[in-house]
Amino acid sequence: MLNEKAHDYVANSGTIGAINELYVSSDLMAKGLSIFRALSPSCKCDLIVMLNNGELKRVEVKTGHITGSKTGDIKIRHAPCTHNNFDWLAIVLGNPTRSGSIYYIDSNGKSIFSEQNTDNVVLYIVKK
Repeated sequence: MLNEKAHDYVANSGTIGAINELYVSSDLMAKGLSIFRALSPSCKCDLIVMLNNGELKRVEVKTGHITGSKTGDIKIRHAPCTHNNFDWLAIVLGNPTRSGSIYYIDSNGKSIFSEQNTDNVVLYIVKK
């Protein structure tokens, strides 16, 4: 018999990334889009979205963090090499197992879905 509670489990960053990719996938499928997921962790993007007109979009999924209570900015860290590898950036804010928010922006920083305000999303490029 398992004695540990499910909410006590702390996943490593790779597992959290995989959970977030599945969470974004299910959200986009609920919006009526076709989703294709990368099989290798070293692929150039996490997901491919097929729009209703057949157009394909490369999606990079990132975990976001709110920085500072005054600004409420959502901080996204990413390596410089990933900036040109996506058409859409899906930012999962909070715990996806507890209905975390997802923000979608394009490679120019504009909101993908009109109902979302992404003015407080700040991208930080991490230099190696």
